[in-house]
Amino acid sequence: MTTDSSLTFVLAATALALVPGPTDTVIISNPKMLMLFGALIPPFISQGGEVARYTVMLGLIFAGIAVTRDTAYALMAGQAGAWLSEKRIRGLEITSGCCLVGGAAWMVLKGK
Repeated sequence: MTTDSSLTFVLAATALALVPGPTDTVIISNPKMLMLFGALIPPFISQGGEVARYTVMLGLIFAGIAVTRDTAYALMAGQAGAWLSEKRIRGLEITSGCCLVGGAAWMVLKGK
């Protein structure tokens, strides 16, 4: 595996890992994700190299990025929970209600 292809894979894995998801167990057990890995990993494995070692290494890179992303997501959710008081939640409810009423009024005026 060359340095350029390693860097390219890390950048691609980082871009994939930034997509938020409720849990990586669901992603890994998803047959479509297995097909995606089957399509993405082989180009980054050298022709005469140790396939098992490279596959494990690339999988560990993806897992490390996923753990980092999920940890940051959990920490942000915890902070959001502490930030939301009853007063702030009520403000969000009023704002979202106004948006729904505004959207309904817009649809009525458009005749849909």
